[in-house]
Amino acid sequence: MNILFSINDNYIEQIKVLIYSILAHNRDVKIIFYFIDGDLSEISKKIIQECVGDGKAEVRFVQIDNQMFAKAPKRKNISVETYYRLLAFELLPEVNKVLYLDADILVTGSLKRLYNKDISKVCIAGVLDQGEVQKDKKHKIQLGLNPNSNYINAGVLLMNLERIRKIKTKEEIFDFITKKQQKLKYQDQDIINAIYSDEIMLIETKYNQSPLYNSLDDFKKYYSKKRRYPVIIHYMGEKTKPWNEKKYGYKYLRIYYAYCKMAGASKLLKKLILPMVLRPLAIVEQFEKECELERCYEE
Repeated sequence: MNILFSINDNYIEQIKVLIYSILAHNRDVKIIFYFIDGDLSEISKKIIQECVGDGKAEVRFVQIDNQMFAKAPKRKNISVETYYRLLAFELLPEVNKVLYLDADILVTGSLKRLYNKDISKVCIAGVLDQGEVQKDKKHKIQLGLNPNSNYINAGVLLMNLERIRKIKTKEEIFDFITKKQQKLKYQDQDIINAIYSDEIMLIETKYNQSPLYNSLDDFKKYYSKKRRYPVIIHYMGEKTKPWNEKKYGYKYLRIYYAYCKMAGASKLLKKLILPMVLRPLAIVEQFEKECELERCYEE
């Protein structure tokens, strides 16, 4: 299983938590973690290597010129590193399939079923965006999309790099950035949805679920019972990040806190807003027991 990250030094603590959660639920899988490295410090690389330890997993750093996207539009709270995944098909020539994950994510179950999905006839598989952008027809038109087209969140992407190499080039991507520079409201996420609009397969929300809609009313409005317990929790947007807010999805913030303690992310723990969790393992076990019951219901 190939998993891809694209981060800077500011997200090392979050990556510690994410890698811990992945390995905890995928012990029977050989995993290669790829990091697109624009300017990671040697200290950060060492920390990442220590997260993996001497188990089945492996870490590989892939170099990229950090000035390559210097002229691409930058949005507040979104780093330039997010653009790097656009060139994964070129940076990872030996890899045909990869699962890209944002750093603000927690994995609560096996990734095998997601990774083994058949995407041979598409370039990308992802989850429909849960925010307002899916309803923003004007923005879709500005990107050259059909106003009624699907728009996925780019925080979790199952990528068919073999197919992308056959139909896209680096030059096409940069030409699109230049042409639509003033219209790229969501940076590379807009680019992915626009240039692969006919090459995207939708997957279940449980593989990229935000805690934003976790109140009872919002839950009834936006989710069916089967979507309640995710395999991948994505703390997307500033309001749902455990180190920034406490308004939304208390249960999901609490589980992040527990994983944070178990992963030994001490610097991140100091930023979290939740009260002390004395028994993190018990919290995780209870949450995942509920998840498994829900997944059995799906079967």
